Amino acid sequence: LSRTEIRRLVSALAELGIRKVRLTGGEPTLRPDLIEIAHDISGISGIEKIALTTNGYRLAEQARELKRNGVSAINVSVDSLVKDKFAEITGQDRLPEVLKGIRAAQDAGIDRVKINAVVLKGLNEHEIEDFLLWSEREPIDIRFIELMPTKDNGAFFTKRHLSLAYLETLL
Repeated sequence: LSRTEIRRLVSALAELGIRKVRLTGGEPTLRPDLIEIAHDISGISGIEKIALTTNGYRLAEQARELKRNGVSAINVSVDSLVKDKFAEITGQDRLPEVLKGIRAAQDAGIDRVKINAVVLKGLNEHEIEDFLLWSEREPIDIRFIELMPTKDNGAFFTKRHLSLAYLETLL
């Protein structure tokens, strides 16, 4: 959607009672007009909260402006706290950038920082305690997410899926 279309859509939704908007889809921080979109949305009557879901790669450079323009909550995908494992899972050796972005969001005063971690058998399930300890030390919420099957991930799902029941028992 264009910036104008987003503003029109959010205005209509606000008139219907929507109070929270989440900027997501693909990677929103790649949009050159993301800050302006946040600013536009923050000026719409009735909108009380703007959240952002991101991989965190560009968050360090954008956190202050996001906060200044109305973003008050951020979800960041972090599937491992081990640099090499993070690179293996994501295909990107960028864990230090992501952690720097999370710190920048906290320093910018973003009220809520949540970490989304997809738990994968044989890759990161042994890190659950590390994530929990991190959430005790830092003002972040950890959300463990169960891998879901899709049309294209059958073999990967079979190999890496851990049931929610397993996670509940472990926790």
